[in-house]
Amino acid sequence: MFAALDNSRSALVEFRNNNRRYPCPADITLTRGDPLYGQEDCTLTPTATGRDTDGVGGPDNVLIGSVPFATISPDNFYNELSESLTIDGWGRKITYAVTQRSTVALTFNESQGAISIEDENQRTVIDPPGSAHIALVSHGDNGRGGFTTAGKLVEGCALTITPGPPPVPPPVLTALSETENCDGDATFFSGLRNTTEGSYNDDRIQFLVVTPPTIWSYSAVDQIFNTNPGNVGIGVEDPRERLHIDGNLKAETIRAIRFCNEDRGDCVPPSYIGGSEPAMKCPQPDQAIIAIGEDPVTLLPRVYCGTPLSTPNTGTCVRGYMTGLTSQGTILCTPPAP
Repeated sequence: MFAALDNSRSALVEFRNNNRRYPCPADITLTRGDPLYGQEDCTLTPTATGRDTDGVGGPDNVLIGSVPFATISPDNFYNELSESLTIDGWGRKITYAVTQRSTVALTFNESQGAISIEDENQRTVIDPPGSAHIALVSHGDNGRGGFTTAGKLVEGCALTITPGPPPVPPPVLTALSETENCDGDATFFSGLRNTTEGSYNDDRIQFLVVTPPTIWSYSAVDQIFNTNPGNVGIGVEDPRERLHIDGNLKAETIRAIRFCNEDRGDCVPPSYIGGSEPAMKCPQPDQAIIAIGEDPVTLLPRVYCGTPLSTPNTGTCVRGYMTGLTSQGTILCTPPAP
């Protein structure tokens, strides 16, 4: 009856392992014969979760649709996924929700799922809360919130209570019902079957939470990034910044909001180091930067300029080899190793 959940989950995991991302859902409202039927659609309207797992500001999003069997099938060598394997025992499509950032290889992060899974008492069933990568729903006997293969909604999501005298004794209603699985938000309900009016649930759900085995994860084929939610230290045991380095760092590109000394007292924006600030340029075209320091009046970084020698220095190193020139044209020499 619920084999479609197992089939879909296994195929999605294999797709993730092969592509370092999950597929986007297919449009659940499409019918057979449409050229996009069963194909992933990354343009679906996202649902904001209100969470910010990557720490860069703004909510994480979730995409909701059906299992994109046509996209998954050609990529899964060991797990060929046909449409029939994604249809539940009542002939309805399995609803598939996925964390949007997990559908892109460059932003996929095993520790940044954004889907909440809660029980009937509105308690999280996963740790940490709101961290599921994906959720799969079979909408059960009544099909409330589910779609047929013709793209038709079986029954609206609203849960109505039949008018009449209250039952004796009155039922104890739960905080969540099966309507949580079709209300379009990023929270899904995983609970016991319940036929009590107002707490009805005949849905079956599966979800996936992955605990990363390491604090490093791939962002591209040849690039990795640190998934540690705290500070990262290089050459230091007690990092006090998101990236705290004791020593020298060599890199082609460094992205930071500001650069500071170790006591955080002197910080400059990247534009000063990059030379795009007027204060970091020499006023005369024939001048060159000879030092960087602090302006005694503004207390901001500034450059000190000098005029290079008009004639090249023709001196030689008595011992060792030449390593550079001073601002006055004097040769800098380094003696050979003993």
